[in-house]
Amino acid sequence: MIQMDNAILELLGESDHPISKMEMAEILNETSDSVDGGLKKLLKHGQIIRVGNGRSIKYGLAKDAARYKTSLHVTDFKKIKNPDELITYLCNVTDRLSHTSMLCQYTSLRAVIGIISNGCWYLGSPKNMNDGLELQQGLDSRDDIFFSSFMAEQKESIAMWSMYAQPWEDGVMISIPVKEFKQWIRGVKKVYCADPRTKKPDRTAFVHRNKAKISIARVAYSNQNTNGEVESLLCGTARNDLLKSIQDPSLIGYIKDDAWSYEKEVRLRVDLGTGVHYQGIAIDVPDYIIHSMVITKGPRFQGDLMKRLKAECSRDMKTESSLFYDKLKYTPCDGCIYKK
Repeated sequence: MIQMDNAILELLGESDHPISKMEMAEILNETSDSVDGGLKKLLKHGQIIRVGNGRSIKYGLAKDAARYKTSLHVTDFKKIKNPDELITYLCNVTDRLSHTSMLCQYTSLRAVIGIISNGCWYLGSPKNMNDGLELQQGLDSRDDIFFSSFMAEQKESIAMWSMYAQPWEDGVMISIPVKEFKQWIRGVKKVYCADPRTKKPDRTAFVHRNKAKISIARVAYSNQNTNGEVESLLCGTARNDLLKSIQDPSLIGYIKDDAWSYEKEVRLRVDLGTGVHYQGIAIDVPDYIIHSMVITKGPRFQGDLMKRLKAECSRDMKTESSLFYDKLKYTPCDGCIYKK
């Protein structure tokens, strides 16, 4: 049996990113206490280093220390001065989601049925995003970053229903409890190649978790003047006036124009790293996540939501109706573009 310290060294040697103790235990199929013992031995002999601070500690090889970013754990948004501090702040989901009970995604019934039937969650290429600022930052040239977007707000948004839960007659909102959501993402072991059209995964083509960086991050919003200069950054109710340059490549995918600030976006993000070229990806959705979901039918949803779900999935789901259900006046032209 391989000693735990050797197993950890081998795992870190194969990894492109630092790894947390919990991730190591899951990948190596060992207990947290067993991994902890190996880590203490390796730290004592100077073979590995801690990366990050507080509740965000991960571990990497000491010889690779120069390429690990070890930015300070910043808790005050207005004091952030550089890109590393901003990314650390946005990815600290323990604090960023401390007042959020559910993460919501506005989508279509077809997407929900696909998630349940395929047992996976699709993440798309940012090349299809709708924010010009992100494209200017270089998202349109990256093929190693993938997102799935959620709203950190339980109060329904007509703007979100109108933009993302289309067509109207099939529009729904998925809500997942934050506690279960974080547990789910911590437990992801593989990232599969997926068909962008069907959203189905190819489970024979995948990247192990230790080769991919999987994270949950809040999005910051940039307020710029007419000359394109950054005046301030916003994250929730917090404001930063110190960080004036957002052109750093490391900030790709973390900042949007403040025109989209009403989305209060949280992103499930996967960075595949170099050498992997997928057009779409997917991760497994455990049964407890599907069980925890609440599916809310949109303002103009047609038919009985539960019956439509059961007809496709033969499964009971928690369902609700939008606060705006049957309250919006329908005009024939509203859905024309989605029916072509």
